[in-house]
Amino acid sequence: MKKLAVYFIFQLLTICPEILCTSVFIELHNLFVPTNIYTPHNLISSCSPAEYLVIELSNILLGLFLLWKISEILKQCIDHLKVLTCLQLLLPLVAPVLLNVLIAIQKKSEAVLTLSIIYWFVCISSYLLFLRAVRSLDQQHREYLQKKMEIELMKKQMNDSVQLSNEYSNLRKWNHDIENHIMSVMYLMDMKKYEEAGTYISSVLSQLNLNRKETCQKEDSHHEEEH
Repeated sequence: MKKLAVYFIFQLLTICPEILCTSVFIELHNLFVPTNIYTPHNLISSCSPAEYLVIELSNILLGLFLLWKISEILKQCIDHLKVLTCLQLLLPLVAPVLLNVLIAIQKKSEAVLTLSIIYWFVCISSYLLFLRAVRSLDQQHREYLQKKMEIELMKKQMNDSVQLSNEYSNLRKWNHDIENHIMSVMYLMDMKKYEEAGTYISSVLSQLNLNRKETCQKEDSHHEEEH
């Protein structure tokens, strides 16, 4: 959908400048030269080659200006779109317009015939380049998705590594605490303080149960945040 949207944006950017520049030129000409009225139907046949060249140059400049303005938006839509691929996509839209301008200002039939042959050669070549650009865009999209998956996998591995490291540290601390508790109980047993040993064991077990419940609650809340 993004590819189609971008292509239709390119199409509109070639149509809108032509309509705008032609309309402005017609209005200005009819205002200052009311004796020779131009309309969209008789413009090409009535205007001089110099006037037609001015219209087309204004059209090209305005189109490039609009492309420059919208390029930032297109980068946000397709951040992996390369400049060469973009030019290949635009070539079928720009090249025929430029050649039409050159053909329209020619007076000799030989030059018109030569430029017409060049026109069709450029159209076919630009169409082949357009197909190549579409394939390149598809390849760039796959590479972008692959790199994105690699980055996400790397982040997950780093998070898992940190989590394993934390669990290992907690396990070592737990083993150390249990060892100290066992030594304390053995000391009380050796001193024949059985009641104190029983009370100590009960307090240790209750504390372990409390810590386990708190850990489970933290893990549940963490899973809920992830979902």
